[in-house]
Amino acid sequence: MKNLNFFEDLINPIKEKNFFDEYYDKKFLHVKAGKSDKFLDIFDWSSFTKILNMTSIWTSSSLQLVLDKNKITPEDYCYPSVDRDGNEIFQPQPNKIVEFLNKGATLIANEVDTLDTNISSIARILEDKFSSKTQCNIYFSKQGRQGFDVHFDVHEVFAINLIGEKVWNIYEGRLDNPINSVAYIELDKEYAKENCGKILKKVHMKPGDILYIPRGQFHEALASSDRSMHLSFSVTHLIGHDILSILFNEAMTKSFFRSNTPMEFQGKNKTQMWLNEFNNNLSEIIKSESFNNKINHQISNYKLTRGNYNFPNDITLNTNQKFSFKNNVILKNVGNKIILEVNKKGIKIPDMYIHTVKELISVNEFTIEEAQKKSNNLDLDTVTQLVEDLSNMSLIIKK
Repeated sequence: MKNLNFFEDLINPIKEKNFFDEYYDKKFLHVKAGKSDKFLDIFDWSSFTKILNMTSIWTSSSLQLVLDKNKITPEDYCYPSVDRDGNEIFQPQPNKIVEFLNKGATLIANEVDTLDTNISSIARILEDKFSSKTQCNIYFSKQGRQGFDVHFDVHEVFAINLIGEKVWNIYEGRLDNPINSVAYIELDKEYAKENCGKILKKVHMKPGDILYIPRGQFHEALASSDRSMHLSFSVTHLIGHDILSILFNEAMTKSFFRSNTPMEFQGKNKTQMWLNEFNNNLSEIIKSESFNNKINHQISNYKLTRGNYNFPNDITLNTNQKFSFKNNVILKNVGNKIILEVNKKGIKIPDMYIHTVKELISVNEFTIEEAQKKSNNLDLDTVTQLVEDLSNMSLIIKK
């Protein structure tokens, strides 16, 4: 991704300090793009097509359709199938998906941050800055047909508008720190309509724009162009409830917290004394260096696990790794050929490697960099390939 390595690059021209001082967890922010193609090198139509064509990974839970504020049932766009683990699922059918999209349905592709490297990179930028777990969904919709009714989210939202235009209604109403629990999830549409308040702002999102919406803020979106697509990044923080869970596990290692409470006949004073001791023991844990270290470790590592494969670099030998030939490997002249003999079997050495092999077998140990210096003007990649070949044939060992 060009020029997009830090959070401030994402919200440019807004300064990071300005964002956290004035907007974070306080009010929405609409960042207008200087150029409409600001994010098109990150995710475009071909990227979208590539992800959707991974048909075997999608289920009715991960790929959903909504039309006129109502979810389309899996039976209407999926067929019964089995996943790669042999579990029965509803698998979305491309022809059915396209049919509903042409009717004006909104498509939601959930948790795509592991399916595209650029989206994954943005998710990591947000995770690093907010010490949070960050996921990304794709929303694609057509003009004039609303997908979701007014609602709130239990996480912060960063919406990146990629293609087309969309109008977001931001409402005055905002719930106080809602969380992912039954008490909030089961709040229905009527509750939202009764508590969202008046429209605070109509935000007209164009390609390249970003919209930040704090947790609990009521909002809704409607495509205002023929086709509209945006990425929605959800930022979920550690909360006090999570810390209480860690504290509970820590407390259970202490004898006091496994002891009985006073009995009723012992009186209220005895109970109060016990509660005072409870408070002291709890405070002792909270103030301890070990508990603080656990919390700081949790904050630092509160991120989702994503693939970090980077082939072929992941399997390229370390140039500083030391190697040596096995004791039973012998260099021999056989006729006009020079071979390596091991267990009475001869292995021919390509002409370009003969000088290097002679040099290496005569020393106790060597690194790839040292091998290159001993070679007859071979480049580092060529010498690395030689060492890899010798290792794969079990002629050399790591020291």
